[in-house]
Amino acid sequence: RYWQQRHPTESSDEMLNRRGAHYIGRTVIVLDAFVNGQGRVKLEDSSWSARSTDGSDFMAGAKARVTEVEGSMLVVEVAG
Repeated sequence: RYWQQRHPTESSDEMLNRRGAHYIGRTVIVLDAFVNGQGRVKLEDSSWSARSTDGSDFMAGAKARVTEVEGSMLVVEVAG
């Protein structure tokens, strides 16, 4: 630990150690209709819990865009 403090590693990758950050801006498909602003979306080959930025509901099959990641939940808005 001492050595790491004295020799910090710098990276040009601003998303390093921000696991979900590379999903921001991606388009997802709504799997389960949103109720009270929350539902499930498909991103690549997996299903994620999601909530809308403004609490609005999406119909199943709608497209949405990821605006941020909160832990294991994606925050989405209307795509397009």
